[in-house]
Amino acid sequence: MRIRYALPVAILLGLGIASLAIASTRDHGKSKSNQTQFTAFLDGQDETPAVHTKGTGKLTVTINADNTMAYTLTYSGLNNPALAAHVHFGQPDVAGGIVFFLCGAPKPACPPGTTTTATVTGTVAAADILAPAGQGLAAGDLAGTVQEIRAGLMYANIHTSSSPGGEIRGQLSSQGDQGDEDND
Repeated sequence: MRIRYALPVAILLGLGIASLAIASTRDHGKSKSNQTQFTAFLDGQDETPAVHTKGTGKLTVTINADNTMAYTLTYSGLNNPALAAHVHFGQPDVAGGIVFFLCGAPKPACPPGTTTTATVTGTVAAADILAPAGQGLAAGDLAGTVQEIRAGLMYANIHTSSSPGGEIRGQLSSQGDQGDEDND
């Protein structure tokens, strides 16, 4: 009778070990510690809640060796002129606190981005890092910010007067994922 149960138990144990190995590989694949360039594709579908807009955008963030980050943000088709653009600390489909601005006070004003393509470039230093309330990231913690970007837990969005919570949004990723396909 013991032999009759040994095979099913062995199969279940094997499946359990294989599942853990797959989950471990998937989790570690999101945290690429040597990556220096991250991209987010912004649209209204990824906002929380979703926004009906023709607006789209792309943010590229490069982590520099001198403890700064360089960025280029392009966007167009917004329903109203951009008021501010920033990067937040939060996983897909969850609103998180602002970590640093891309344009809009305290950075230079955002170009409108309604009928033409707007481009914003800049640099982020430790002094630009804010402390989102209750999220454990301290003001000035550039290393912590980089850690969370590499973990896939930072997103960019652009705010307009018709969508003060954000009109378009996209998660930063080292693979340049569009949408949340690999973030489920």
